[in-house]
Amino acid sequence: MTETLQPAPTGVRPTADPIDDALLTALSRDGRTGVEALARETGLSRAVVRQRTHRLLTEVVDVVGIVHPAVFGLTEYAHLRVAPSGTAAAAASAVADHPGVPFVSITAGDVPVVAEVRARSRAVLADTVARIAAHPAVADVETTVYLAILADAAAPTPARTTSPGSSIEIDEVDRRLLGALQRDGRSSYSVLSGLVGLSVGAARARVLRLLDAGVVRIGVRPRPATAGLVQAGVAFLAHGAPDELADLVGALPGVTYLATTLGRWSLLATVQAESLPVLAERLDALRALPGAGRLVTWTHLRVVKERYQDDLVDGPSSG
Repeated sequence: MTETLQPAPTGVRPTADPIDDALLTALSRDGRTGVEALARETGLSRAVVRQRTHRLLTEVVDVVGIVHPAVFGLTEYAHLRVAPSGTAAAAASAVADHPGVPFVSITAGDVPVVAEVRARSRAVLADTVARIAAHPAVADVETTVYLAILADAAAPTPARTTSPGSSIEIDEVDRRLLGALQRDGRSSYSVLSGLVGLSVGAARARVLRLLDAGVVRIGVRPRPATAGLVQAGVAFLAHGAPDELADLVGALPGVTYLATTLGRWSLLATVQAESLPVLAERLDALRALPGAGRLVTWTHLRVVKERYQDDLVDGPSSG
C-alpha cells in the first residue's frame, strides 16, 4: 500500500469510505500488520487506524489463519448437495454434527442444504457420506469429489491440494499455534506464547517458520451478511477440457472459490456480489463462457457451520 488510497481487495465489498478500503487492502496483504505499520502504509494517525481497524474486525471482516487441510493428512474432499426428508434446518443440523464436515449452509436452490466433507482417505470420505445419507433427516445426498482447489479468496495465493510445508516437521506446539491462528489470525505473540508455554520470541519464531513454509496464510474473510454481500454456489459441466474453462472462470470478477471435480459436475465455484442484480449478471457471465455447459446455482441463506479449525482440534482421523 502506498499513501494513495486503493480499492478494497477482491472478496471484500468497497465500503464507500476510502479510509476503510485502504485499511482492508493493507490487511488483505498481511492480516497481522500492526497499528503502527498500518498507519505508515496509509498515512493515517495511529488513533484513527486503531479505531477504524477495531470496527472493521468486529463488524465487517475476520482475519484468520488459513491452513491447508493436507498439512494434517486431510487429502480427500467432497461437496454434498443434501435433500432433506423434512425441514432444511433439521437436515443441516444433522450434517453439521459430523466432525469431518467443516462447512454447512442452508440455501435457496434446487436443494436446500450444501456441505463440504474432508477426510484422510477415500474410504473415510465414503463412510462419512454414507452416515450422512443414512440419517432420518436426510432424504438424498449428491456427492461431488474434489480434484483440485484452484482458487480461494481467503488465501493470498492460490490454494493447493498438495501438502505445503512438507519439508518441515509439524509438532504438537505447531498444531496449537495453528489452531489459535485459525480462530484469530491477529493473535499477538504474547497471547500465542501463553497458549503454548513458550517465550514470546520462541512463539514468534515458530509462527514465522510456519508462514515462510506456506503451512499457514493469514487472510481476510468478509462476513457476507454484515458486509452486505450475497453469495451463490455454482456447479457446472465443461464442454471440453475443464482446466481451460477453469482459467476463464477464475478470471471473472466475484469468483472467490473455484475447484475442479469428479462426478456429475466438472467445476464448483462460489460467486460473490454486492447485490442480487449484480450477482445475476455475474452468473450470466459464467453461462456465456466458451465451453460452459449445464449450470446449477444456489444462493447461501444461512451458514450453519463454518469451523475449519476442527481439522486441528480433532486431527486427521476425524474424517
